[in-house]
Amino acid sequence: MHLMESWVDDVLSSSGTDAPQSVCASDGITLRQVVGDEGDETGKLITDPHVWNSPKNAEVELRNIANALEKVDPDNKDYYEANYQQVAAECEQLDSDFSQTLSTCSKKEIVVSHEA
Repeated sequence: MHLMESWVDDVLSSSGTDAPQSVCASDGITLRQVVGDEGDETGKLITDPHVWNSPKNAEVELRNIANALEKVDPDNKDYYEANYQQVAAECEQLDSDFSQTLSTCSKKEIVVSHEA
């Protein structure tokens, strides 16, 4: 199911045999439940669809995309796998950097321009 783009499922299912190859990059990611605020249902648990904000989740998305590309273009499997390995290593390093840097912070609040 596509949480951010709810129309995708309808388009793909209505396309029948003419539907293009697709991949749900967030397959396998456990979505966070957060308490809604003024813009959402205040006080109720809602699903946070912003999965790409986590380097670990981005790595899962990359794997799903690489697998899909390898399936439709098996002749270039090594190319897709090499690219996945390179960017996955960058995600691992970014996650490690985040963990190390943030572990020394005394406050856990951050200021952002968007709820994501």
